[in-house]
Amino acid sequence: MSSQDNFLKAMENWANIYMFRSFSEYFDYLKTTDISMQQAYALTFIHYNGPSKISEVCEHMMVSAAAVSQMVDRLERQNLVERIPEPGDRRVRNVVLSK
Repeated sequence: MSSQDNFLKAMENWANIYMFRSFSEYFDYLKTTDISMQQAYALTFIHYNGPSKISEVCEHMMVSAAAVSQMVDRLERQNLVERIPEPGDRRVRNVVLSK
């Protein structure tokens, strides 16, 4: 096995351990909150994509608009997200993370 193969194998092993530990800590944290996995997934999407329409969250999560709307309602009650008007179209509301 070449030194490059050894290096790649070591990096793959490190990545596997890192991912396992990261996910374990993430799941342990979620257990201490009132946030479900689906809610955490939606919050992560909004965090990385910025203000998002319900339809964008639906498309990403592959669930119905009604399901996402109910989820956003619950997240609003927990003060984790807010619905704000779309600057160009007041009929549209974007979901953003709360401060």
